[in-house]
Amino acid sequence: MERDVMDATERVGQIEMTVAAAPATPEAEQRWSQRADALLAWLLSEWEREQKREAA
Repeated sequence: MERDVMDATERVGQIEMTVAAAPATPEAEQRWSQRADALLAWLLSEWEREQKREAA
């Protein structure tokens, strides 16, 4: 399924912003990996907290 390409320029007041994908770099991959690890840790802690609450 083909998506229509939309203009990524947004205006906020007098400021105009354009969002564009940056080329992949090892640093970007590392940042995404760290974000995924942080999200996983948070989800696991939430699940464990919920399990403890249900067991009580």
